[in-house]
Amino acid sequence: MRFRPFTLCFVALLVFLPTFSALPGGINSAANNGCICHGSSDSTTEVILHNLPNNWTSNTTYNLTIEIIGESSNNSGENFGGFRLLFSQGELVGGDDVQSMDDGMTHTSDGNDQRTWDVQWITPEDDSKIVQITLHGNAVNGDGSNAGDAWSSWETDLWGVNATEADVPDQPDAMVFIALGTVIIGLGFAYYFVAVAPKKK
Repeated sequence: MRFRPFTLCFVALLVFLPTFSALPGGINSAANNGCICHGSSDSTTEVILHNLPNNWTSNTTYNLTIEIIGESSNNSGENFGGFRLLFSQGELVGGDDVQSMDDGMTHTSDGNDQRTWDVQWITPEDDSKIVQITLHGNAVNGDGSNAGDAWSSWETDLWGVNATEADVPDQPDAMVFIALGTVIIGLGFAYYFVAVAPKKK
C-alpha cells in the first residue's frame, strides 16, 4: 500500500483526462487544443488560413480557404487530411466537405480526402471586438493508424475596424495553473502522511 496515494492520483488523472481517437468524419471540441490523438505537433506541417482581412467589418461575409501543407505522403487517395477551425465570434458556414461541430468547423467524411477547404465567416454586428482564431490541421497518410500523421496549429487575434487596446481579452495567468498543480501535489503528500503513514507504525 506504499504507493497508494500516487496510484489514486494517477487513476484520477485517467478519469478526468479526455479520450481521443482519430475521426475521419470530423472532430469535436476534443481537438480544441490540437490533434493530440495523432501525437505531438510537427513542424513539417504548415496550416494556412487564406484571405483573412487585416481588420474585419461588421455584418460581412469573408470567403476563406484552409490549406494544409505537409510532408506526410498519401498514396491511397483517402483520409488525406483534416482540420478544426475556431472563431471566438461570428458564424462559420461551408459546403458539403465541412461541417459545424461544438462551436467550431471541421471536415466531413468526404472532406477528409483532401487538404484544402473553403469556408465562410460571417462577422458579428459589433466590430469593436477582437476575434481569436485557432486552426489545427492534420496531414494524414491514410494507413488507418496515427503513425506517420503530422499535425500543426496556427492562431491569431483579428481586430475589428473599431477595436482598441481596451478590448484585448484577458489571458489566463500561468501562475494560477502552477499554484493549482502545487496544491494538488501538496494534497497528495498530506494524504499520505496523515492517512497512510500512521497505519504503518
